[in-house]
Amino acid sequence: MRKKIFNSMVLISVYCLLFTAFFSGLAFYRIYRQNVEKNLQTTTRLIVSQYETDKESLEKLKVKGLRINLIDKDGKVLYDNEKDSSTFENHKERPEIKDALEKGEGSSIRYSKTLNRDTIYHAIRTDDSIIRVAQEVNSVFSIFKVIFPVEILIVIVLFLLSLFISKRITESITTPIKLGVYKHQNLYPELDPYLREIDEKNLELEKLYSKEKSQNDTVEAILSKMKEGLVIFDRSLRLVLINDSAINILKPINSKKGSHILELTNETKILDAVKEGFEGKYIKGEIEIDNKIYEYFISPESESLGGVALLLTDKTYETSLKQKREEFTSNVTHELKTPLTIISGFAELLKSGNVEEEKVKEFGTIIHKQSTNLQSLIDDILKISKLEADEPIIIEEINIDELADEVCGDLSIEIKNKNINLVKDFDRVKAKVNREMIKEAMQNLLTNAIKYNKEGGEIIFKIAKEGKNVLIQISDNGIGIEEELLDRIFERFYVVDHSRSKKISSTGLGLSIVKHVVEAHDGRVEVTSEVGKGSTFTIYIPINN
Repeated sequence: MRKKIFNSMVLISVYCLLFTAFFSGLAFYRIYRQNVEKNLQTTTRLIVSQYETDKESLEKLKVKGLRINLIDKDGKVLYDNEKDSSTFENHKERPEIKDALEKGEGSSIRYSKTLNRDTIYHAIRTDDSIIRVAQEVNSVFSIFKVIFPVEILIVIVLFLLSLFISKRITESITTPIKLGVYKHQNLYPELDPYLREIDEKNLELEKLYSKEKSQNDTVEAILSKMKEGLVIFDRSLRLVLINDSAINILKPINSKKGSHILELTNETKILDAVKEGFEGKYIKGEIEIDNKIYEYFISPESESLGGVALLLTDKTYETSLKQKREEFTSNVTHELKTPLTIISGFAELLKSGNVEEEKVKEFGTIIHKQSTNLQSLIDDILKISKLEADEPIIIEEINIDELADEVCGDLSIEIKNKNINLVKDFDRVKAKVNREMIKEAMQNLLTNAIKYNKEGGEIIFKIAKEGKNVLIQISDNGIGIEEELLDRIFERFYVVDHSRSKKISSTGLGLSIVKHVVEAHDGRVEVTSEVGKGSTFTIYIPINN
């Protein structure tokens, strides 16, 4: 009540201030307008006088804040000092032009579409045309700036006066009520019960508000941290709620509350599923958005949700793993079947006892070779599986050139047997890597360079530092690889030279292992090749992993 009385007094002061300011402003503004009109008339006459003396004078005039037009007696604008005169419409029906044609002079005030402000126009007829000058009129608010200090002073005086008066009046009225409420003194018995009840209700509302706010904050925190996208639509397919994850997935045009579903997505599957949700159905399915696979769930309309809920879960990784697992299983089954079939076949022949003695050794050699191939295949499969497990790798600083020299020593017999000239171009380079993994990659590349090289061929093995990377490069002058196959050679179980695959033992996993090793070190592998001239494999590994 005290506040209400105080506000009433302040309101009276404000009314007085507005009344005074309004009428004083009008008076000042009227004087200002009259002065502008008078000055504009004088200026226009001076311009006309100069124009009658010199017809080219208009184009030479540079008058700030004035708009000057030259108009013929038919109303056509011949010249404008600011814009191209050809863009103006005919001005013959303008009030100031009509008055100038009839009386010699004419004035008017109107809103100018050209200037987008109120403008005063004054036109004077000459012998063969009309000169019109326009000036923008400042708003009435500029007048109030002049008297603003006085108004502030009045406000302060009235405020202090109302404050003093309201304090004296309200204390005499509200003090007894105050005592009655908080000290239970029934000074106003008819008001006391109501005031007590208001107090109790206020406390209850404060507790309820605090509880609701806490719950809302908890829900918002949960929604913002969810990886899954959550969207809720009402029956008119308008947005009720959407979390950050859903915005990142759907990338809507408009994600504000109340926006239509078509502003969020145009995916037919989602649109149909949401509509079925309003029919009381639970819907589940998969959808591809921006090259990612999402599983979506639709929860039917309910009062607790306030509509139909759409939940989006990213299943790209799981789908990719499933696909890779299926491909891997299929490839492994196919690759294991060949040596097992050969071993089984020759073992069955030996078991039958119908094999000539001189053939037994030959069959045994074949079985041993296929067993070795099978063991190599299993070893490579285990290496691939370990690399694809994406486990942390242990790194240490080693001399890459020394490791390369060790790899050359391990394969020296194979190099000698094929009479290959190995050129070692090793710079002293240290890098932080996993020693065994890098050695495995080098061995695989060097083994391929030996296998697919010609008798008496040449291999160049280079180790160097290139920028922040260590360069490992192996070049041969062997059979080479077709350009269209270069993108496939790092696939698991892929063998390029099918015509020679029976003669050359290969699991088809060597280059796949090389790719996984390089990627585990945040590096890259490149290959160039020409059929009949050889291949070059280059690995770049960051020195400081």
